[in-house]
Amino acid sequence: MRRHTVLIITLVFVFGCKDSSFEESSINIGTHSLRCISSPKEGPVVIFDAGLTETFDTWIPIMNKLASQAAVFAYNRGGYEGSDIGTLPRDSGREAAELFDLLRAANIKPPYILVGHSLGGLNMQVFAAEYKEKVKGIVLLDPPPLNWLLGNSFQELKKMAVSQSEQFKIMAEDAHAK
Repeated sequence: MRRHTVLIITLVFVFGCKDSSFEESSINIGTHSLRCISSPKEGPVVIFDAGLTETFDTWIPIMNKLASQAAVFAYNRGGYEGSDIGTLPRDSGREAAELFDLLRAANIKPPYILVGHSLGGLNMQVFAAEYKEKVKGIVLLDPPPLNWLLGNSFQELKKMAVSQSEQFKIMAEDAHAK
């Protein structure tokens, strides 16, 4: 079935579909609110997670093409455009748990087809490992290399990730001080 999912997504990229409009909302998951967009349809839901500095806006052109064929859903992680910062520290385990809470709060029912780019790919792998019974397939676009995750290479990416984490910490401290 996973080959079928990849084939559908590939065909949508190649042949395209008409543009769709999305429902946009901010949903409270108990600890904070997350901004998301969706185009409801019956069947499996294709869920998108963007890279380190990206928002769901990155996915809109792809979602437009896919929405006539499948239900689609994308969100901005805690601290990203329109989403509250949420609980610190921010890591893939927390991101997976928050995505699960968001899907439940938004009444988005499984099965899920996960699509993640870069950091979003790492988050989706953690989600798939944690919630196996809810996942029908996973597509990873440029996921972080294992050597980087282990801290053995790509030091420039590590510096960028540490910098982003520090920015989130400052934002969170400022938000809680107000």
